[in-house]
Amino acid sequence: MRYNTGADLLTFYRDFTFDNFVELANTICSIDRTDVIGELTDCPRLFTYFHGLMSIAKSELDEYKRKQKDQINYLKIEKRKDPGPHKITDRYLESYADNDDTVRALGVKIVGAEKKYGWCKGIVDGLMQKRDMLVQLSANNRAEANMAS
Repeated sequence: MRYNTGADLLTFYRDFTFDNFVELANTICSIDRTDVIGELTDCPRLFTYFHGLMSIAKSELDEYKRKQKDQINYLKIEKRKDPGPHKITDRYLESYADNDDTVRALGVKIVGAEKKYGWCKGIVDGLMQKRDMLVQLSANNRAEANMAS
């Protein structure tokens, strides 16, 4: 898996789905035992790509959460200014804000961003495990070569 530009990587991220995640996880988890050195040299690049995407996902998640919190606070302030016939309690304000279309839409975006963040984190964790396995395989190969000579 190679990306020629940051734009290619961002396009991959934008279109990232669970199916992409499963396919990618299967690819990353496989090891070519005949090319342990090649696999080891490829790990840092992939780790860097997906750590960067994980950072983007975290930033998006934080931004959606901030926007949702801001919208909820705005709605509560506005409702306190004009309560209408309702008694204004904290529970009423929470319910009022939770039923706002913008708050709900941001909630959906938060769930999507949490998924992408989790998938990216899973890939990063998988790459770290793969690196550890490759280092062990490399050491085993060297030990076998020393024993054979």
